[in-house]
Amino acid sequence: MESVASPQLVAVLTAVLLFVVIRLRWSGSTAAVAALLTSGVVYFVALRWNEIPAPVPEVEVQLPVRERSLVIRRPRQRLGDGYVSSSRCAECHPKNHASWHASYHRSMTQLASSKTALAPFDGVEVRVGDQHVELEVEGEQLWATMDDLDVPPAARPVRIKRPIVLSTGSHHMQIYWYATGQSRILGQLPIVYLTEDQRWIPADATLLAPPAAEPVSNTGKWNESCVYCHSTHGRTAPTETGGVDTQAAEFGISCEACHGPGEAHIDFHRGQSVDDASDPIVNPATLSNRLSSQVCGACHGFTAALTFEEYQHDLLDGYRYRPGEDIAKTRLIEGLNEETRAHVGRSGGNQEIYFRERFWDDGMVRLLGREYNAMIASACYTEKQGGISCFSCHNMHQEEDDTRRVDQWADDQLKPAAVSDSACTQCHQATTYQATSHTHHLAESSGSRCYNCHMPHTAYGLLKSVRSHHIDRPGVPAELASGRPNACNLCHLDQTLQWTSDYLTRWYGAPAVELSKDQQTVSAAVLWMLTGDAGQRALAAVSMGRDAPREASGDDWMAPFLARLLEDPYVAVRYCAGRSLRKIDQFSDVEYDHVAPAQQRAAVAERVLQAWTETPRTETATRAATLVDPAGKLRQGVFDRLGAQRDDTIVNLAE
Repeated sequence: MESVASPQLVAVLTAVLLFVVIRLRWSGSTAAVAALLTSGVVYFVALRWNEIPAPVPEVEVQLPVRERSLVIRRPRQRLGDGYVSSSRCAECHPKNHASWHASYHRSMTQLASSKTALAPFDGVEVRVGDQHVELEVEGEQLWATMDDLDVPPAARPVRIKRPIVLSTGSHHMQIYWYATGQSRILGQLPIVYLTEDQRWIPADATLLAPPAAEPVSNTGKWNESCVYCHSTHGRTAPTETGGVDTQAAEFGISCEACHGPGEAHIDFHRGQSVDDASDPIVNPATLSNRLSSQVCGACHGFTAALTFEEYQHDLLDGYRYRPGEDIAKTRLIEGLNEETRAHVGRSGGNQEIYFRERFWDDGMVRLLGREYNAMIASACYTEKQGGISCFSCHNMHQEEDDTRRVDQWADDQLKPAAVSDSACTQCHQATTYQATSHTHHLAESSGSRCYNCHMPHTAYGLLKSVRSHHIDRPGVPAELASGRPNACNLCHLDQTLQWTSDYLTRWYGAPAVELSKDQQTVSAAVLWMLTGDAGQRALAAVSMGRDAPREASGDDWMAPFLARLLEDPYVAVRYCAGRSLRKIDQFSDVEYDHVAPAQQRAAVAERVLQAWTETPRTETATRAATLVDPAGKLRQGVFDRLGAQRDDTIVNLAE
């Protein structure tokens, strides 16, 4: 390696590193970045770059010219570092390979074509929100014509036609990426396809984020962020010319993402291993609860590079971590703690915003996909008698005696035992904890299922709520301290915090708490919907569409509150409210578009409220907290007073 980097290389890398660091948000402050650069970081990176071998030409160079021109403009699959691809695993492990192939991990990232796209593309014109996209298919190649979001707003609209080369997701939604023509940098199609709804929505409507004045470009997002967890052994790989040579051993989350590189494993079994003392492949299910959970946590967790040098390694060579190793040696496992605060402080980020995007005020995770950070904070993980891991409930391969359809298993990849209370009764005595004297609910009811009380739906993502993986006891004090909805009121949506506190005191000796008059007399769910922040409003709206809460609470009182959220400033909240509203028989066929102009949404909300008002009903004792008066009418004064107290703190959940 040269002892002195060329001035030209240093200059180029200065620009590249500034772009990548800022875009990747390793540092929230450009001043901090500048300080790092001037202290010799660029010089170090330039020296390091000279050690990187030239990119190996892709196999696809043998393709026809038209196809080759597309391949060289997208991230590429490149083996190396011991990775051999899932196809090699199939040779000896056909059943496990087939089970993985049926999972959503496999299809997390795919080469886009008419065979892999879930959305219709052939001659389709999509107009949603501010987006106008024309889709077409040539052979198996997908194309899109759209407004160029990378030109300044004042210069729009500028129409561009681009080839769709990759897709992300296949479960809840599918996102499409197009080749920009700038090295291997991808742009995101400004519309996303919802699989359950079988419809397109604007890309920014999939996120719980404040409304933007202009559509936002996500150009480069896959290269700089998605590649690390939505593919196997991914790396951004900035180039000397200012572009990227983004690579992955394999698109999608394949065998080697969980088991580690397979080359040495194959050599071992063929007798070609230099050290044949043991098989080097990793089976996460046989590791300690700590190490096995880290295999999942590498992607299903909030982590960050411990040092700038480690961050540089991530960019150039991918994560250093390999399954079976201790991830804490190279990555900070984030939480609401001093170590993470110090990291954010060193990066120049805003701590208040940083933590609000990730955690409730008590440190519990509030975002889907980061279950690892939640689980490792649970007593079931940390206490000696517990020691649970991700594999206590989940299985990456469907068991042979599992009688469920493969798509039912693939939904959450739960073990059969984890669908019931059996996952908990591995450690907790069934005679004690499944008894009605403990649950205080009918034995077969949803209220007697362990996870409904101890793993409530307090995390949000992908337009839905998911269970908290921080296993904890329900309680009102925690909600008062953090704003995190409690398990009891997420099911008993028509009851107050006072009602919950009284029962927890009576049943379990929980300490009494001091509550405001509204908390004593108004349903907790009503308070979340009228006075809560966008995250609380979304969780409440989703709960109103879930079967168990609707059965426990009734749904004849919900329409006015869901109607209000049809006009919420957050697009995701509006979507959740509209979906739940259609679960009510009276409004099952309501025509509502959450991305329609405000005037149209307001008209739908008014019609819903009018229809509900004109429906005869009588108040019952269990509806007193839902602002329905004895005549069955809405207590409009209280409704308006609480609505004026809505928490408009900016919520931007970092999905």
